[in-house]
Amino acid sequence: MKNDPALKHATMETLQLAFQGENLCRRLGGTWRKDRGLCLCPAHDDHNPSLSVRVGDCALLFKCFAGCDTLDVLRAIRRLHLPLPDRPIRASSNKLHIARTGPGPALRVWDASTTLMSTVAQAYLAGRFLSPPWHDLRYNARTPLGRGRAAVFRPAMIAAIRERRRIVAVHRTFLDGASAFRATDLVDPRMMLGRPGRGAVQLMHPGPILGLAEGIETALAAMRLHRIPVWAILGTERAGQILLPDWLERLVLLFDRDEAGWKASRRARLAYDRPGLEIVSPWPPAPHNDWADVLEALERAA
Repeated sequence: MKNDPALKHATMETLQLAFQGENLCRRLGGTWRKDRGLCLCPAHDDHNPSLSVRVGDCALLFKCFAGCDTLDVLRAIRRLHLPLPDRPIRASSNKLHIARTGPGPALRVWDASTTLMSTVAQAYLAGRFLSPPWHDLRYNARTPLGRGRAAVFRPAMIAAIRERRRIVAVHRTFLDGASAFRATDLVDPRMMLGRPGRGAVQLMHPGPILGLAEGIETALAAMRLHRIPVWAILGTERAGQILLPDWLERLVLLFDRDEAGWKASRRARLAYDRPGLEIVSPWPPAPHNDWADVLEALERAA
């Protein structure tokens, strides 16, 4: 196997893509770690790095967290005369890094996880003024990161992603065991394992009213503020893809007050519009960007 020409070729391709990705990322004012980076998006007026660049199986993968179309990003890069690989460059399919596996590995991680109580994950949530109920959230002190012999085991908050009641994937928020903050040595400490399909993190069982928010922390904050069940969809591009309960009478869209949030709201309204379902979109009050910011400001002012 050591002299396998195909293996050598694949390794050289990966190294070449990593070199090209790092060069591009740094030219766009970003940082690079191992096989991925975060930099300023040239397709919009970006002041906080929002463009993810990472090495895929055979191409660089791009994802603008602010919602820019990948073709617009590539055109903007070319207008700046920055180097791009000759091979096709694909859009990353999700905001989060996704390990493309079946539900088996995700279920094993979920089954090996325990309650959040008295753990680093509870401290992490408490530090953001987020309190129970924490339905479908667990803690795993030895969450696998990577594959095979390269895998390491680190503490993480684990969230089940369900279609109806079936777990199809898990979301991992890797944490610093000493500080109880998100791990800072990873470009993005939030990673998905499995295929989310039309699933969401169902933080509370819905009645006739259900809210949708982008991230887990924002959804938990919105539940406290609005006193309704809220699900985390894990990426604005998934806003119109969630399998909702048939009995809903009111859908509350609780997205961030930014361009990506507005686009997500439009997608959701188009996807879920039907007779008998009221859809509303309350926005976080200025100057706050999301409901987690609103909750933190209220708690600190109390």
